[in-house]
Amino acid sequence: MTIWLRFFIFGMALSCLISALAYFKNDQETLIRCRTLAVLFAVLMTILVMGQWAVLVLCSVVTIVAFGEVGNLQPNSALWVKRAGWVVACFFAASPWFMTEKFIYPLGAISLLSLVLVVKNLQSKPGISYLAIVVLLVHIACGSAAIVGLYTQSVGQLLALIFMLQVNDGVAYLVGRSFGRRLLAPIISPKKSLEGAIGGAVGTCLVMITMRSPLFPVFADASWLHGLGLVLIVVLFGVGGDLTFSLAKRKACLKDFDSYLPGHGGVLDRLDSLLATAPLVLAWNFWWIQ
Repeated sequence: MTIWLRFFIFGMALSCLISALAYFKNDQETLIRCRTLAVLFAVLMTILVMGQWAVLVLCSVVTIVAFGEVGNLQPNSALWVKRAGWVVACFFAASPWFMTEKFIYPLGAISLLSLVLVVKNLQSKPGISYLAIVVLLVHIACGSAAIVGLYTQSVGQLLALIFMLQVNDGVAYLVGRSFGRRLLAPIISPKKSLEGAIGGAVGTCLVMITMRSPLFPVFADASWLHGLGLVLIVVLFGVGGDLTFSLAKRKACLKDFDSYLPGHGGVLDRLDSLLATAPLVLAWNFWWIQ
């Protein structure tokens, strides 16, 4: 059985399991979220099987939509932000050629720096400034480029990252709803709790252990230190990226970036963690390979 089919079966089985639990608990919100994720995962697997150019088209579309959602934060900037999205999307057509070794570390550094800068800017100024908009766009562009780089580096590791992020987010959501008492960032995201974050970290560790097993030998040849670094990136910066975009929404008085993904919102509501972690994971993997 190919690794593609194993990931597909594993993802669908996990979605069905959580959906069944949500059904018996009469948790309609979780049920809708799981159904949407199952459809998105099926579409993603189809695109990955189609090859590199399909992935480039996907990242271009995601960039255009994500830039448009950032434009919703500041109505006065919506038009030029959407145009910038088309320019960056066209640039991705050249990504197989510009994604070389010398760009990997700067990509990770710029992504991390942009995350810090946008948080500082949003905390220090009322509303959404033009600088915050620009930095968010840079962060999204770096994340999209890194997704292409991860696909080129290892499709299995890209899928493993997506699984770790989804499990981290999903388990944190379920544990937080059931046992959450101490809020992680009450003003930014009232639903995130310390108990949920711990549950998500445990779930991420279990996924990493699974990815080192004969069933999913994605990290079978990697050291435990390498795996621990990946888990830390997912847990810390996955949550950090989520909270950063949540902060931007709160400052703009928005609940979600958009509404076309039932149970999730918009593209950025679903991909905020992946965009924040992909450049760092790409750099971390390359450093260990070296």
